[in-house]
Amino acid sequence: MPPSTGTATLVVGIDFGTTAGSPPGQPEIVSLWQTSIDNRQNNSDSHKVPSKIHYDDKGEVSWGFKVPAGVKAIEWFKLLLVSDKDLQSHLQGSSHIEVASKSLDMLGKSFIEAVGDYLKALWNHALEQICNAEGQALIDGMPFHVVLTVPAIWNDYSRARMRVAAKCAGILKLRAAGKTTLSLVSEPEAAAIATIPELENREDLQVGDSFVVVDAGGGTVGIMVSNKPSTESQMTTRSTSLLVRNVRQ
Repeated sequence: MPPSTGTATLVVGIDFGTTAGSPPGQPEIVSLWQTSIDNRQNNSDSHKVPSKIHYDDKGEVSWGFKVPAGVKAIEWFKLLLVSDKDLQSHLQGSSHIEVASKSLDMLGKSFIEAVGDYLKALWNHALEQICNAEGQALIDGMPFHVVLTVPAIWNDYSRARMRVAAKCAGILKLRAAGKTTLSLVSEPEAAAIATIPELENREDLQVGDSFVVVDAGGGTVGIMVSNKPSTESQMTTRSTSLLVRNVRQ
């Protein structure tokens, strides 16, 4: 939940997926993205942007749709926030993760740096779009509460690494409007919370009834069993996460 203050708080949600990410929200969703000239056909008012990053010879970063077609972008790097020994057995042999790790090693970049660089680009772009829509003065006067999604199976140190990456991205930098707070929420839990308003008028689903949410992403699938609550704060969940192999890009 956002912090309780005497002023309005701007809540920004970032759904950072394995193969695509987006800053979702109600009622405004960022859907305008910087795009390379040769990649425009893939970007048509999309609510998602590819979770890929590329460093050129000078170390300059291109990300998402801005990555030029034909270059070797780094993908699947988010899953490197989990140490190899703690990955589930079916994840340890993933060629996607191995390629991402080797690519970063060749660049002398850590996985936290890569995640931070991507989040920085996504965050700055999202703020620019929000300011364009709502006005710079209004945004400058509001404290931020940022909600960032993570896989359901992530343990404490993986979540801590994500927090470090968010700090490196500048998401938590000091602002005159007040301290920026950061919450991490599991991906299937976020999907369930987003689904609940759509269930309000269903007569066949009562408070306390269970329902299953399958958050089928490009790289991982989160599965969660939840009970329909009387309020969102009373929702109880049980979740797991799987890796999707042989994903067609």
